[in-house]
Amino acid sequence: MADSFSHPEHLTFPRLLLLIHLPALVGYALESASAHLELGVSRVFGLRGSENFHYPFLSTDPILIWRRWNITFSRWLFEYVYVPLGRYPQWRYPSIMFVFVYCGLLHGLRLNFVAWGLWTGSTIVFYHWLSHRRTWVAASRRQRPWLVRQLMTALACLATFHWFCLGGIIFLDAQYCGLRVLREYLHRLVSLVM
Repeated sequence: MADSFSHPEHLTFPRLLLLIHLPALVGYALESASAHLELGVSRVFGLRGSENFHYPFLSTDPILIWRRWNITFSRWLFEYVYVPLGRYPQWRYPSIMFVFVYCGLLHGLRLNFVAWGLWTGSTIVFYHWLSHRRTWVAASRRQRPWLVRQLMTALACLATFHWFCLGGIIFLDAQYCGLRVLREYLHRLVSLVM
C-alpha cells in the first residue's frame, strides 16, 4: 500500500478509486466490529454501553458524518475541547479548526495528522458558514418532487462519503500527506472530462 501512495501514477483508474475508498471502508469495519464486541462483552456483565457508530456513510453532510462516526470520541471532543473554546461566537470557526487539528494530533505527532485536521476542520467550517447563509434551501427542498429529493439525498451521501475517503488518504499517507494520490486523482478526473 505504501508503494501505491508513493507512485499512484502506476495504478489503473479503478485501482486508484479502490486506493481512495477501500481504507475508509476497512477502517469502519474494524472500528465498528471492535465497538460492537465491546458492547457485547459489557452486556454479558450487565452493563449497558452506547452505540459508537450510527450509519456514518449514510450522512448527507460533513457535520453529520462526525456526529455519527465514533460517537463517544466526537462527544468527548465537543464537550471537553470545543465547548470551553467556543463560548464566544467570534471564536466559533477557529474553535472548530482547533478541535480537528487537535483530534489529528491525538492520533500521532505527524504532519499527515495535522494536514487531515486542517482538511476536515476547514471543510466543516466552510459547511457551517454556508449552511447559515442559505436558509432558503430548506424551503425549496420541500417543494421538489419526491424522486428528485431522494436522488439529491443519494448524491449528497456519495459526495460526503467521497470527501471522507479523500481525508482518509491524507490521514494514512505519512510520507506525502496524500498529495501524490490526490494530484493523480484530479489529473485523471480532468482527463476524463476533457
